[in-house]
Amino acid sequence: DIWGEGVRWPVVKVIDRGKERRDVLYALAANNRLPGFVGDLRAEIGAAQLAARRLGEIIERYGAGTVEESVDYMIDYARRRFREEVAAWPDGVYEADAFVDHDPLGHPDIKIHVKITVDDEKLKIDYTGSDTRDEIQAWSTFGNTRGYTIAQIASMMDPDIPKNEGFFEEIELIAPPGSVLNPHANKPVSAGTHHPGADIGEVIAVAMQHVLPDKAVPQTYKTGIPTTIVGVDPRTGRQFVDPSTEVYAGWCNAAKGMDAWGAQNASFGNLWKATAEINESLFPHIQWGRDYRTDSGGPGQWRGLCGSHYEKEVRVPAKVYTYVVGMKYPMPGICGGMPGEPNKLTLKVGSDNPVVVKHTAEWVPLEAGERIVYDYGGGGGWGDPLVRDPQAVLDDVLDEYVSVEGAARDYGVVLTGSLEELTLAIDTAATERLRAERRR
Repeated sequence: DIWGEGVRWPVVKVIDRGKERRDVLYALAANNRLPGFVGDLRAEIGAAQLAARRLGEIIERYGAGTVEESVDYMIDYARRRFREEVAAWPDGVYEADAFVDHDPLGHPDIKIHVKITVDDEKLKIDYTGSDTRDEIQAWSTFGNTRGYTIAQIASMMDPDIPKNEGFFEEIELIAPPGSVLNPHANKPVSAGTHHPGADIGEVIAVAMQHVLPDKAVPQTYKTGIPTTIVGVDPRTGRQFVDPSTEVYAGWCNAAKGMDAWGAQNASFGNLWKATAEINESLFPHIQWGRDYRTDSGGPGQWRGLCGSHYEKEVRVPAKVYTYVVGMKYPMPGICGGMPGEPNKLTLKVGSDNPVVVKHTAEWVPLEAGERIVYDYGGGGGWGDPLVRDPQAVLDDVLDEYVSVEGAARDYGVVLTGSLEELTLAIDTAATERLRAERRR
């Protein structure tokens, strides 16, 4: 239940009349393995104080009345622009399902169902039919559900529309109490922040893919294989907690007219990742390398992003916790595209008993010299792979995003020559024959 997830904090002031509540900050630090993370909270406090000061300067310059009128105008403007956008969508009712592999205890196939109704300038999103099993150990709070819903809808609209209550309140949202997207009190919700929360973007995009094919791109991810590694750093004699926020690539879907690119999608757009050098200076481990996984990006007229392969060796005895999804249900293809490759995580590589994680690894011991091997899943493709430009397929093979075998298997493109000698060429006649056979 929720009490097993940590201390529950009601709304409480950390700054009272301009001064820190040291008792509150001390209590926060005392309940954290790394009390230095209180510095993150102080950074947030500083940002809020700066914003308050700047708002005060604007009020002094223009007057409170003018500022209030400006705020009201922006809210009304966002509301009007939202309605105009929805009015341009085809009226209808659109439904889809998405699934999470399991919760941290292994309860399988957590279902998310959505019914989206577009009626003139009105938009209703109804999650009735989503999972209600009482034993599930990963629930998304209503606020979390609403946030992911707004993020996906916003990604399908003109980015110039302001994101304020004028935008938010135009979405009629139904998340039945007791469902996995709006739990009753005291359910565990920590894991649900990611899944089933992030899968909301997926189910909305899948539902809308055929009516908004150029906009329905899932703004989601498949957990990221979040390993938490705990041990004692011999350089300091202190405990370390490595949250594994390293640079990696995965889960980005292609969009109409564009291959997926980069490392991660917009859901993690505000998360800065540390380099290998910084991580190795902070924690007693070695990062042995990372590169894209050939053939892991979902085939399509436009290709999904390849996931990455990454290896990390611990230099001291440690223990690791992780929760992995996206193995049974990887990132889906859109509009006829194929799904990306699934996630895979292997612990204790280099020992006599490597462990392939099935759903959760709860504080598995690692010995010095053992590795964790991460294989991050790829993004889904967009559109029929058999209409992808053969030259684009050849370019992908030269870049090692796609193998020679994958070019024929997934795209129907026959290549001759040698990749090693850079003499590959498209056999146009054989490609046309193979594609014609596949279409039958």
